[in-house]
Amino acid sequence: MAAIRLHSPYPPVALAERLKAALPPTMTSGAPEQVTGYGTEARMTLWSHRPNFANSFKSVLSASIEVQGGGSVIAGRLGPHVVTQMFLWFWMGLVAMFGLGGLPIFIFARLPLVMALPMLAIPVAMLAMAGAIWWIGRRSARTDEARILDFLARTVDARPIDDAER
Repeated sequence: MAAIRLHSPYPPVALAERLKAALPPTMTSGAPEQVTGYGTEARMTLWSHRPNFANSFKSVLSASIEVQGGGSVIAGRLGPHVVTQMFLWFWMGLVAMFGLGGLPIFIFARLPLVMALPMLAIPVAMLAMAGAIWWIGRRSARTDEARILDFLARTVDARPIDDAER
């Protein structure tokens, strides 16, 4: 997940009101492509909705809103949801344990190659499949991330904070 720090000239309450006015009140699967989410003057969660497209790897912006001068700082993370990342780590760990468990059988049981090959090929294929799914999901999520940042720039005039300005 990428760390995000943006500055908006609006104070937190005005920022929350502008976001609430710009975000759709409800979403249906056939709604047009748009940014949706929820938030208060202290926190926000935004994501990009794509009609008739189910993707657990979509990017989510989870951020806090803090007062800075006459405006606000939006600080948070933009990337896949935490649950998606936890599931992938669990999946990869389970597959790796299965593969490592089959390795001693492959080495010591002296089974014919036709019987032992699936014990190694299946975990490798499952890891490759998880990697391909992650790659495809993250590739499509880049447009979502750009859409979220563009939405914030248009709605609350949020601009990146340079490291030198901190």
